[in-house]
Amino acid sequence: MKRLRRNRIMERAGVNAARAFFEENGCTFVEVDLASDYGKDAYVDLGDGKNVSPICSALQIKSGLSYKVGNNYVIPGNEEDMSMWKDSTIPIIGLVFDPGDKQIRWVNISEYLCAHEGKITSIPIAASAILQSSRLVEFANSVRRSAKLNKENPLLQLSDDNEDRQRRAIVDCFLFARTDYRYFIGIRNMLHSFPRETRRLALHALGHLTSHPDIFWTDNNWIPSFIKTRVQPFLRWSSYEVISILQVVELEEYSRGSLGLTAFMLLTADPSIEKTLDEVISMLKSSCDDTFHAAVMLRLYLAEEGAESVFLRLVRESPWLMDEPLMQEVKGILDDHGSITIF
Repeated sequence: MKRLRRNRIMERAGVNAARAFFEENGCTFVEVDLASDYGKDAYVDLGDGKNVSPICSALQIKSGLSYKVGNNYVIPGNEEDMSMWKDSTIPIIGLVFDPGDKQIRWVNISEYLCAHEGKITSIPIAASAILQSSRLVEFANSVRRSAKLNKENPLLQLSDDNEDRQRRAIVDCFLFARTDYRYFIGIRNMLHSFPRETRRLALHALGHLTSHPDIFWTDNNWIPSFIKTRVQPFLRWSSYEVISILQVVELEEYSRGSLGLTAFMLLTADPSIEKTLDEVISMLKSSCDDTFHAAVMLRLYLAEEGAESVFLRLVRESPWLMDEPLMQEVKGILDDHGSITIF
C-alpha cells in the first residue's frame, strides 16, 4: 500500500511539473479525466496564455528514476499502448520528469512511431532533450509536423467499427471542440448509434456543455461560452434519443457524482424535455423496465410540487402500474412529501 502511494505521489509530481512549465510559458494545460484510459494523461495547447491555440498535443507523462536508462530515458509501452499512440488523431508527446535534477525530457511519440517499424517496447528520450522555454518553438514545430501526419479526423473515427477507436476519438473530439463547436455536434449526432460503453463516455464528454454541479470547473476545462452557445440549439432530444440515453444509465446511478446526473443535465438542456419524457413513458409503459422507471422518476422530479398530479395521471391512464413495487414506493413518498427528490 505504501509503495502504491509513493508511486502515485511520484506520478503526480510529473504531472504537476509539466503543468507548471506549460502554464508559466503561456500554454494551456488540460487534464481531462475521460482521457485517462486512452494513453493520454493531459493535453497542452501552445499559445499566448489568453487564446486557445490550434497547436494541440496529447501528453503521456512519466515520472521517476525507473524511466532512466544509463544517461538517457525511455517511455515504455506494450503493444496496445503503441497501437493507441500510433492511431491517435492528435500528436502524442512523451514526457519524463527526473526527480533528481527536476528536469523534464520530451520526445514526439507520434513522429518516432511513424519512423520506426516492427515491434517497439519503449520510446527513447535523449538526456539532452530537456523541455525549456528557449526550445518551445522547436516543441511547437514538432507538434505541427505530426499534426500534418495525422490525416484522419477524429470525427471519422467516431464511425469506426472498433469501439476502442471510437472512444479514443471521443476524447480527441472533446479537446478539438474547445475551438470548433462542430466536434461536439458530431458526438451529439452520433450518440444514439454508439455501443453502450462508448455512449456512456460520450455523455460524460457532452456533460461539459452544461452547468454540471459535480464537475470541478477550472479555466482549463471550462468550455468557452461561444462554443456552448453554438451547440445549445442542438441539445434537443427526440423520444428515441431520450430512450438511448436512459438505456445506458443504471438506476442506482441517478445520484450526485454519477452518470445519472450528467444524463439529467443534458436532457434538461432541452426546454421541451417534460413533454418528451411523457412520450417516452407512453412508449415504454408496457415494458416497465429500468428505462421506463428512470423516465417516470425524472418526470416526477421535474414536476416538483406538481408531481402528485402527474403520478395520478399516469396511474389513471395505466391502472396496472400500481402493481409495480417501485410505483407503490413512489406513491408512499408522494403521500408523505408531495414531491420526489433524486439529486
